[in-house]
Amino acid sequence: MVSTLSRKLDLLLLIAFGRKDPLCAFLEKPVPSRMFPEGNSVAKFTARVGQRHAEQFRQADRNMAIVGAVVATTLAILFSWNMRGWQGIW
Repeated sequence: MVSTLSRKLDLLLLIAFGRKDPLCAFLEKPVPSRMFPEGNSVAKFTARVGQRHAEQFRQADRNMAIVGAVVATTLAILFSWNMRGWQGIW
């Protein structure tokens, strides 16, 4: 049990560090000629993360504008009430 688990972990580590031949030998399959992983290049990943961050920043800007408007309105109302000496609000 422990030796099987250790062997599987060794294979995963070899794959993670770019060695495919031990896994292919274990699976009795030919070694592929293409790079692994092929679908997640650094350029594509960076573009996708940049696009996602841009969307999050736009949402954060909108939220800050809404909160700022609410705070400014609340302060303006409180200031106007204070200028009247708090009369007529209770």
